[in-house]
Amino acid sequence: MAETGCEGVFFGIDSGSEQLQQAMNKRLDLSEAALRIERTDKRGIKTTVSLITGFPEETKDDLRATIGFLVDSLRFDNSEPQLHLLAPLAETPITTQYKDKLIFDDIFSDTSYQGWQQEVPDREMIRSYPDIFVNFYAVPTCCFDRHYLRELREFILKGMREFRWLFVTLHQDYGDLVGVFDQWKSWYQQNRGDNLFPDCDVRTYYFSDDFREEFLGFVRSYYLPRMASYPMAISAILSYQSALSDLDKIQGRPPEEDAGEIKEQRLGLRPGTRPTHAANMRVMHMDIDFEELQGSLRRRGRLDQVPATPVTVVFRLVNKRVEVVQLSQDSARLLALCDGAHALSDIVNSFSAGEATTINIPADKVCLFGLTLLHERGLIAELVY
Repeated sequence: MAETGCEGVFFGIDSGSEQLQQAMNKRLDLSEAALRIERTDKRGIKTTVSLITGFPEETKDDLRATIGFLVDSLRFDNSEPQLHLLAPLAETPITTQYKDKLIFDDIFSDTSYQGWQQEVPDREMIRSYPDIFVNFYAVPTCCFDRHYLRELREFILKGMREFRWLFVTLHQDYGDLVGVFDQWKSWYQQNRGDNLFPDCDVRTYYFSDDFREEFLGFVRSYYLPRMASYPMAISAILSYQSALSDLDKIQGRPPEEDAGEIKEQRLGLRPGTRPTHAANMRVMHMDIDFEELQGSLRRRGRLDQVPATPVTVVFRLVNKRVEVVQLSQDSARLLALCDGAHALSDIVNSFSAGEATTINIPADKVCLFGLTLLHERGLIAELVY
């Protein structure tokens, strides 16, 4: 399929719970489904992984399994999971089974269309003819308040777009993203009081900057010191999240804001050259091997086996995508010296004053070679006034 030009595959998984797979008569082999998604991703084909919550028999364990399947799909770069509320569509078995128990609670599924708005006469007609307007209704749930499921869905939808790898890390660290949501919900109730969403609905809040800042505040001030099993992993991903935020601001900046007397150009290895950091990147210092952490998150490895070691990581914006570069010690030393204030000759002298790590090669040549590599990777440029 990839060789013949296939660009996308839709996987209708519906539920990550073996029990619900049996109850809905779908009976997917979920392990096989996960493997198919992984293989599709490796071929560079985009995948949509569709999941549903709000089944009548759904328990907390079923919900955890479904959200777990969703989070595992987030580990693949080409995967875009979806989470829907169950809709009782006309003439489907579940609608027939629950036709005398349907609920009209204004919590609508996005898998059916209810129109832009309903006036009072419209609502009266919907209430009078549930057989005709069945997609405005819902089936009862045994274990959940539907307001809870709606809020969880908005949390997941916004969070996986804003905090993709933070969500993966929290799920892997805590073992259950639904449990993280419950802790988050309790935390912001204590901070906001009873009126959780003043002057707005749940979706408006979760798609606002307020949610973004408050959730990061929850992770930093509450989850990290009180709940984290592997704090270094959480701290590293928070640094990554901070870098993404800074790079988003660069990406959204109008071109005229970048104009000025100071310009970047190709690096010339002349004594008076003053290298500086490229504008489209952020440098972070971490206490954990970030490359190993990324690999562990992708393959669901053990976070306690990721080496705890000081590293310097560069997050660079390239064609609207973030490139991650973990530097060697020498490269990190060189990059730190490239601050735009020191000439190339000063940088060579400072670097050479330290202990050269390359056997039988003079430190000044190591320095010049390292600077050339940093420039070729787009990490440094020359300032010209």
